[in-house]
Amino acid sequence: MSTSAQAQVVRIQQPIVQQFSAGTTVTVPDRGTALLGGISSGRMHSRQFGPFRRGSIYGQEFQSSTSSVSVYIHDFDAMDRYLLNSAPQSMRRTTASDPSDHWRNQLLSPAPQDPPGSSALQKQRAAETKARTQTRAQRFYELGKQAEQKHATPNIAILHYTAAAKYGSLPAQQRLKELKSGADSVTSKD
Repeated sequence: MSTSAQAQVVRIQQPIVQQFSAGTTVTVPDRGTALLGGISSGRMHSRQFGPFRRGSIYGQEFQSSTSSVSVYIHDFDAMDRYLLNSAPQSMRRTTASDPSDHWRNQLLSPAPQDPPGSSALQKQRAAETKARTQTRAQRFYELGKQAEQKHATPNIAILHYTAAAKYGSLPAQQRLKELKSGADSVTSKD
């Protein structure tokens, strides 16, 4: 005995995959987002058929894709320290009886931070700031001297000397006085 079987029509629609990439470097702050790029495309289609063009088919397709990056920095040490410190005091062990307790105690101890009134740290930061300021003052003073040699009028040199004086350059302040008094004497002669 044989039985007849009926076949079913099966249609499989495979996805259409498009790929685009953006090779770039971006700087994104913590919890920030940057748009890397995007692509948009569109298509319109029309077809007319039949005698005297009676029938027609119209189609439109538009698509858009973008790529972005979002940043969230996880400080796992701080998270572990917070979680372990939130445990009740009775659950915390202070003696290191096995090796894993050593790491637990390290995490339970507060993070090493400089005290707010740390004079050594403040002195170091002040010295670094002073060095940067002196470097800028010296650079603008040198640019002012070069501008005096290259240009017939002292206007550009005055701009550089003003910037150097802003950063505390005494020679630039002296040269500014000389240039301004010289410019005043020239205008008074006219």
